[in-house]
Amino acid sequence: MFTAKNKLKIYQVEQKERCLGATQHLKDKYGSGYILEVKLSLTVNDNVEELMDKLENNLLTLFPHMDIVERFMERAQYSIPTEDVKSLGKTFSNPEQCKSTHNLEEYSFSQNS
Repeated sequence: MFTAKNKLKIYQVEQKERCLGATQHLKDKYGSGYILEVKLSLTVNDNVEELMDKLENNLLTLFPHMDIVERFMERAQYSIPTEDVKSLGKTFSNPEQCKSTHNLEEYSFSQNS
């Protein structure tokens, strides 16, 4: 019996079901990289722009081709190309360190779809 668990389906005009592959396989094959979302922890006297600039400079050492997608107040979203992600361990350890060194409150690292 065929199960379509974790499969992406396309329903064609003639009501035929075609399974292209697992969603993770398709992301790996056709995905355009990753998205990193960050949020800083702020106090009343913090200069948001200065803190964000310092965080971005730190992230650029890990992801040299990183692009800013959106930046507003204490939140930002960055696009990171696949070739910049050499090791998932390093990818997650750097933002974890930034929690103590750059006022990083939370972050999310996800694969583009």
